[in-house]
This record gives sequence, C-alpha cells and structure tokens, in this order.
Amino acid sequence: MILIFKPFKVGDNIEAKGERGTVKRIGLVSTTLNKFNNEEVIIPNGPLFGDSIINYTREDKRRVKVLVGIGYSSDLQKAKEILLKAIAKSDKRAFEEPAPSVLWKNWQIVR
Repeated sequence: MILIFKPFKVGDNIEAKGERGTVKRIGLVSTTLNKFNNEEVIIPNGPLFGDSIINYTREDKRRVKVLVGIGYSSDLQKAKEILLKAIAKSDKRAFEEPAPSVLWKNWQIVR
C-alpha cells in the first residue's frame, strides 16, 4: 500500500512508528530510514501504513519552534526585534510571507 498511495518518497524527512529520519529506501515489505544520529531503522510497510505518518518535507512551508531563554527583567519588545532580525539575517529559508513571528509562552526558572 505504501508503494501505491505514496505518502512519502526517498529523501523525505518523516516520522512514523515513533521513529524520525530521512527515507533511504522504500521496498515491497519495508521502508528504511536514516535517523539524524546516523542510525538506520527498518520499518515493516504493513504496520507503517496502518499508523500515522508525518511527512515534514511534503510542503514547502513549515513552522519551526525554537525555545529561547531570556532574563525576567529583559525588554520583551527589544528581544523580539533582535530575534526577528537574527532569523532574517541567518536563515535564507525564512519567508517574507508568512512573516516569522515571536511568541512568548512560558516563564520558568531554569537552574
């Protein structure tokens, strides 16, 4: 069924059956992933097709979540400006539309 419905192709970055990596081979009975730590994992196609598959490379645009720590007394607006400038300057994949955004979520003490 994987070969018929083609939820991914060789070279795609996927997550399935608790494993995440780049598709190296798609065979009749199994799919081989190369994990980010360079481990190779072979997943049988039967259980793979019957479970959720996340294909991170199917779409051109994707959200990237980056956790950043700043001090409690920091100027949040200034920190946001610095982060947005850093994104625009350092990563050519960042889009003008939709524009990158900064969201403050949690406050916690990290030791």
